[in-house]
Amino acid sequence: MMMFFALFWLGFVGVFTFVFMGGMFASGAPFPMIIFVSAFLSIFWFVGIFLLRTALKEHKKNKETELYGVECYARTINVYESGTYVNDNPEYKADFILYVTSTGEVQKVSEVVGYNYNAFKPGTTIKGKYYNGDINFDKTTVGITLPYEAENKIKEFMVHYNISDPTDVVVINGVEYVRKY
Repeated sequence: MMMFFALFWLGFVGVFTFVFMGGMFASGAPFPMIIFVSAFLSIFWFVGIFLLRTALKEHKKNKETELYGVECYARTINVYESGTYVNDNPEYKADFILYVTSTGEVQKVSEVVGYNYNAFKPGTTIKGKYYNGDINFDKTTVGITLPYEAENKIKEFMVHYNISDPTDVVVINGVEYVRKY
């Protein structure tokens, strides 16, 4: 989406610059005026180039994760607002306990999950790819049953760091109760 907007922005600024500067040259505008207008229009060019650069970096990061990422399983332990709003809708981040199958490594990772709180409720399990702190997951893999080894490693990590399993918390009359085993 950001890539589309950046290209649209640059296209619009390009057409506007071509028409406006062409008109100035055709009308014989004084040289200082042409320099001033060029400097002013360069601000809009820099904004467009910055947007395009940011979009390309995000695209590259996602492609690297898809190409070089290793299979992982994760469980959502917390979902919260990131502080960013678009059209008065809050953007959400989620904390995951992540299990990387190839290395057996377990870690806590935070990731922006979008604008729908219910898509990744605490306790949701996912399968995806992990690379350099980035998780890519497909909506079709949300809510899967974790493999036995991943489930055990994630539970061990949660016990070791005293993280309560959101699926083990029951709220009755506003009071949270943790299920004990």
